[in-house]
Amino acid sequence: MVRTRVARRPYGRVSIASMLVLAALVVSAPPSDATVRMPAGGATYSRTAADQNTPITPEEALFRAEYWVTLGLTYSQTAGHVDLNGTSYRTDCSGFVSMAWHANNPGYTTSTMEEISHRISWSELQPGDAVNSDGHIALAESAYIPGVGVRVMTFGASPPTHSLYSDAYLAGAGYYPLRYNRMRMVTDEMVLDELKQRVQRPEVFIQPPNGQTLVNLDTIFYADDDPYHEIIPIGSVQVEVWAAPNPFEWDFGDNQKRTTTTGGEPYPDQTITHKYERAATFHPKVDVTWGGIRWQIVGDPELHIVNETYTLNGAPVDLTSIETRNVLGGRGSPNR
Repeated sequence: MVRTRVARRPYGRVSIASMLVLAALVVSAPPSDATVRMPAGGATYSRTAADQNTPITPEEALFRAEYWVTLGLTYSQTAGHVDLNGTSYRTDCSGFVSMAWHANNPGYTTSTMEEISHRISWSELQPGDAVNSDGHIALAESAYIPGVGVRVMTFGASPPTHSLYSDAYLAGAGYYPLRYNRMRMVTDEMVLDELKQRVQRPEVFIQPPNGQTLVNLDTIFYADDDPYHEIIPIGSVQVEVWAAPNPFEWDFGDNQKRTTTTGGEPYPDQTITHKYERAATFHPKVDVTWGGIRWQIVGDPELHIVNETYTLNGAPVDLTSIETRNVLGGRGSPNR
């Protein structure tokens, strides 16, 4: 079920417990050199000047802002400085946020920023969004924490820096949260990560059951092949996700393998069978590749197609093949 979030205005004093959270949000000073900090996990970004006004992720917006913070620029409402792609933006608060979002240069102003963004609730605020007021705007580095505030990157004076805007300050200065209209709050990679956590590892089912079969018997194999369809929370939004399992890579444990497009069926509608030619214990398993992945943010008509697949490896199970023998008696023995 999709829940409606209610807008919430920051208010109230900062409690002792909240001060502890605030302390945890304190950011160390930027390095003295002008080295650009690379994104966490070694990620790289390939935006060019031609990508201006195209969708951007929160991570890249923060990375672009960090570049100016690291440079230690001088505040000016008339001067400018280039971004990572050589495009010049005004070196003030609104030029800073415009640069981070890679919007039109030299940058919008606090009064025109809503031409490229829209208001959201405080509970929806995420890193990469902004907090705006009549005269100043800053880029959010964290979600809004009731009773504490929000961590920001701000260029209201020289140099641009990291700061913590408390509840009292946000309320007193009349701040409200904004989200860039082209902000990609959800990416294909985020959807894939969620799927990998939510889709269960494939399990192989076998008939006859109880871990035993007979030599030269058509042993039946099958696995769950239901498609995935669910609405899941990613960040501050609800995302509807679809995926389908195909193909199924069967390893019967005796150096024999098979690929199918479905997970098969149990008796009497079986479609996947295998004969073991000797008595032994084998360890069959099935690996399933998930593809046909699509997603869309609930309420947004744009459907995203993920051109990637991923494979979940199943766990091997024990299966003992037993050879039948004639126990009715040999030559000269009476039949019983």
